[in-house]
Amino acid sequence: MTIKTKLVIAASVFLLISITFMVIGFYVVKDMSDGLTFINYAGQTRYKTYRLAWLMEEHSEGKKGIEPAIRKEMYEFERLLFSLRDGNKEYAIKGAQDGEILSRLNKHIKDWAEISALIEKELKTSVNKDWIARYHVVLENYVLELDATVTISESKGKAKGKTSISEIYFLAAFSLFIFFAFLFYIYREMTVPLRNLINGIRSFSKGDLKARINIASNDEMGEAASSFNNMANELEMLYNKLNSTVAQLTKANYKLERTNRLRGNIVTIVSHELKTPLTSIKGFVHTLMREGAKFDEAVKRKYLSIINSETDRLSKLINDMMDMTRIEMGRMELKKELVSISRVIRDAAAMLNISDIEFDLKEDISYIWLDKNRIEEVILNLMDNAVKYSPKGGRIRIRAYEEKDFIKITVDDEGHGIQENEREKVFDAFYRAPSGLSYNSKGLGLGLYICKGIIEAHKGEIWIEEKQGKGTMVAFTLPKGE
Repeated sequence: MTIKTKLVIAASVFLLISITFMVIGFYVVKDMSDGLTFINYAGQTRYKTYRLAWLMEEHSEGKKGIEPAIRKEMYEFERLLFSLRDGNKEYAIKGAQDGEILSRLNKHIKDWAEISALIEKELKTSVNKDWIARYHVVLENYVLELDATVTISESKGKAKGKTSISEIYFLAAFSLFIFFAFLFYIYREMTVPLRNLINGIRSFSKGDLKARINIASNDEMGEAASSFNNMANELEMLYNKLNSTVAQLTKANYKLERTNRLRGNIVTIVSHELKTPLTSIKGFVHTLMREGAKFDEAVKRKYLSIINSETDRLSKLINDMMDMTRIEMGRMELKKELVSISRVIRDAAAMLNISDIEFDLKEDISYIWLDKNRIEEVILNLMDNAVKYSPKGGRIRIRAYEEKDFIKITVDDEGHGIQENEREKVFDAFYRAPSGLSYNSKGLGLGLYICKGIIEAHKGEIWIEEKQGKGTMVAFTLPKGE
């Protein structure tokens, strides 16, 4: 149903109610007017009986020229009496409706026939004092009865008038109720949906893309709400697509920047980190191969040890770069086997040959599937960092314990610690925290980056954990399942 149709129906109903009120009001007022007219003419009968009695008194005393006036009063009284009973359009009198009044009027008309006959007889005969006395008694009784009828009519008229006024009040109250009901209908059918529409549009314009308009009507408001909701759905979908595209572009841009940064770092590595051990190796080899040079066995061993150390360093740099490439390309391969994480930790610690390590390992920790060599590499790297950045005599503690779906390992030292704003960055490739540089530690800044790649390849997580006091605590998790 359209708004136009609703307005037409509402206006028609209101017009019908208004017309009904006017019609009923008209009839109520007319009924009151008829009642008042009836009472007025009934009162006139009282006056005319008094006047007729007075004229007859004048006639009985022999006053001349009274007869025409008496006959006129008789005619008007009789006509008025019948008009009160039967109604009269000329007088605008509606006949008596009340049964009691009608019965009394019939009696008055019947008595009037006798009284009028007596009056006619008196007018045709000479004056008879005895008869006149008797006539006056009859006429006075008639006047009293008629007066009683008029009094009853007035009483009933007043009661009916009060009833009519009550009916008018009720009708007015009912009409006001209908009027306010009509206003409420207009408010509910038009103002409320319009307000909902405005609020929905306002919320959407402020960035609430979930804002929708709930208008279930089938009119123009409902169509507008439905169109708005469809538009909002389309815009939300486009906005989500745009966000997804922006996220993809941001990720791609980050990867591009990362690639460019890695490329620059690789150039630095090739030009410095790889060049340094190669230069050292080449120098010592040339020294040993120099023609005519003679070296005792101790010097030769020293030079060969340096060459071996630089070769190991060069090999580690190359392996780290290869691991970095695998991680960047998502091609970190794992050779999983079912092993005890406690045994892996102890084996890794044994390789470092460090005595100042506290172990807090539960021997009943579940066996899990992992790449033993890769996890040993992670633990070696974390313990090596703990030793490297801890003061002499500092405590290093390794814990391993089970939680619901994973095993958690922590490596805790008493070193200088890592600033909160550096805790995410230390896992980036080639990143070295400023505090680490102050220790003049060697390396490319790939250690924690490779650790993170290995742990994530195992579907675990690694992070720098909050710690009270000095030092750093690195934690990582490994899932129990394959």
